[in-house]
Amino acid sequence: GTAKGLTQLLDSTGKEWHDKLGLPGEYDPFNPEQNRAIGEAYLGWLTGQFDGDTKLALAAYNFGIGNLRKLLNRTGATSFDEIKNKLPDETRNYVNKITKA
Repeated sequence: GTAKGLTQLLDSTGKEWHDKLGLPGEYDPFNPEQNRAIGEAYLGWLTGQFDGDTKLALAAYNFGIGNLRKLLNRTGATSFDEIKNKLPDETRNYVNKITKA
């Protein structure tokens, strides 16, 4: 699928979180308020899934949580730095760009 809207969500993720959050109306990836609320909740959930590790949460947001978990399991890695060179350039660049001080 193609990521859409302000927070670049896949429709499947956007619809799932629209329902989880009980947002009114239909899911609309181009509704900025809705898209922001969903993206924020999803990123918060991902951060919890990776014990507060922002870089792993961002990698999961971009690369997909299933893809990231498979990579972590396959490599035995527990940190972003351990797997960053095994991630697609897009994901590595995304995480570095967002976390750059």
